[in-house]
Amino acid sequence: MKTLPRAALGVGAIVAVLGILQGLASLGVSRLKYLPEPTEVFAAGGGLVGTGEFWNAVGHTAWVSLLGWLIGSAVAVVVGTAVGLSRHAQIWSMSTLDIFRAIPVVAVLPVMVLVLGLTTRMEMYLVVYACLWPVLLNTVAGVSGVNRALHDVGRTLHLGRPATLFKIVLPGSTAQIAVGVNLSLGISLVVSVIAEIIATPAGVGHEVTMAQSALDPPRMFAYIAVSGLLGILFSYGLHLLYGRVRPGILEARR
Repeated sequence: MKTLPRAALGVGAIVAVLGILQGLASLGVSRLKYLPEPTEVFAAGGGLVGTGEFWNAVGHTAWVSLLGWLIGSAVAVVVGTAVGLSRHAQIWSMSTLDIFRAIPVVAVLPVMVLVLGLTTRMEMYLVVYACLWPVLLNTVAGVSGVNRALHDVGRTLHLGRPATLFKIVLPGSTAQIAVGVNLSLGISLVVSVIAEIIATPAGVGHEVTMAQSALDPPRMFAYIAVSGLLGILFSYGLHLLYGRVRPGILEARR
């Protein structure tokens, strides 16, 4: 019941800001040449919704973001679990992982373009790379942080390694892993749009660039707003899934 009032407050704040901007623009106080009024952006967005170009762009960005996030998260959970279970693996690998994690994703983009070209596959690989690190590091921390007493319980019950992993280790680290998965979902959309703005000739980011080149600010801001709406939908969908599978999983880390 607390989610609805929070959402209402958030929507109310956005509406208030848009109303203030519209009022200032109507009064001529903040009328800038390339800063459209909110009503112009809404009109442009309404015109785009009825076009196939719009849905192709949205579908491309959503597909690449979600698939890259799923692949990166799955790989990260497997590798992170293996590293977290072994003290020696942590000693030998964590410094290397920290170095690669520190490299900005945007700095990897030129390398991806050289290797894979201006393709959707390049964008996908970049999203996978970006989503890997939050989930990987949180998985290592979660798995290695499981209370050793729980491992002793597993040995007392004569549980084998697979049973210990699936009945003790992963359930005990799920909340930590969920935080990384939640972070990487937002990162996936950001990286996807950036790749489309800079390199990939498709998607919402590409449409933003095309609108900018055409000196069409209302259309450009409409696509920017769409990217924000995609992020909200992604976050809401993931929290809804968490609520179905394991309620309160994110609150457990607060």
